[in-house]
Amino acid sequence: MVDFNLRLGKGKSAEDVNLNNLKGGISGEKVDDKYKSIFNALDKTGQTEGVLEESEVNDLKSRVQNFAKNNIFSKHEAGKLLSSLGLKDVKAETFFGFLKDIAGISVNIETSTTDEQGNTSVVEKQGDTSLTSVYDKNGNLVSTDEITNGARVYKEYSNNGISKIIRKENGVEVEEYYKNDEIISKREITRDADGKVKQIASYELVNGEWKQTSGKIGEKSFTRTYATNGGYTDNYDNGEKMSYDAKGNAIAGKDAKGSYRIVNEDGRTYNAYIKSNYLENKYTYENNGNRYTLSDDEVVISCTDTECTTINQYNEEHTYDANGNLTKYTWCDKGKVYCYGENTYDTKGNLTK
Repeated sequence: MVDFNLRLGKGKSAEDVNLNNLKGGISGEKVDDKYKSIFNALDKTGQTEGVLEESEVNDLKSRVQNFAKNNIFSKHEAGKLLSSLGLKDVKAETFFGFLKDIAGISVNIETSTTDEQGNTSVVEKQGDTSLTSVYDKNGNLVSTDEITNGARVYKEYSNNGISKIIRKENGVEVEEYYKNDEIISKREITRDADGKVKQIASYELVNGEWKQTSGKIGEKSFTRTYATNGGYTDNYDNGEKMSYDAKGNAIAGKDAKGSYRIVNEDGRTYNAYIKSNYLENKYTYENNGNRYTLSDDEVVISCTDTECTTINQYNEEHTYDANGNLTKYTWCDKGKVYCYGENTYDTKGNLTK
């Protein structure tokens, strides 16, 4: 039996190739194109097309052993081996180059396994970087998982190239989705110390600008819709709703019980409630934090530090003081061309006018 540490060629030009170092999991994508005919001739018996599995690499080693008479693998012997593979037109020097090429690829391979479906997983290690590549039975690259000093970049592939990338940036997991190798959407995931998801934000690329389309905060999920003025509304799965202006300032919301709360531009939340008929663009907002109890169809139309005024579907206006007491009641036709009457009340609700 020939020693696996062979010297290829003769004399001073001979070079060592340690066949013991050849490992399964050599992808055809990594082999130089000029050696593809040799690679394809050897890639015949494994489950994963396009990858030399361990059984196929062992077959190559056995062939070299059988044709080599000693530890110098001559051109003549290489020619016989090539003929046995149906490669009579391939030169021995090309075969020597192939052996050196796959020996170089094998250096970083740690393990290679193939499952029952013909998917091959190859783990490579180079310095501080570990790379796991998975190929399907047709030799197509399915995914790569690269870890360097704790930082991870995971990629999935389809027939059109990269389809998904997962990376970790500043403690946030970022999932990017691609079509025809161009990014089209992404998700950002924040986890607590125990790995539980705290927050998810999903984005789509619209006219070159990232727009959030949905998200999750704790146990509450929401979808986001945009207004023509640049503002947006988050609709939660538990019935809550919060609207924001184009600058991201909260302006109005709806709690899980069905009441709408008004938020001023400075981001402070106030206790004005509207039970239904949410008309975001009709609001001007109170800024004193006082509560006003409104009927089902009332909409706030103006607020000051001391009072708020609402209107309902019958064009009836109600004005409330800072304590929520009704102080004025006015009823007019649509557009206030003609007002039919006006009542005023004292703090005890007594009619004064």
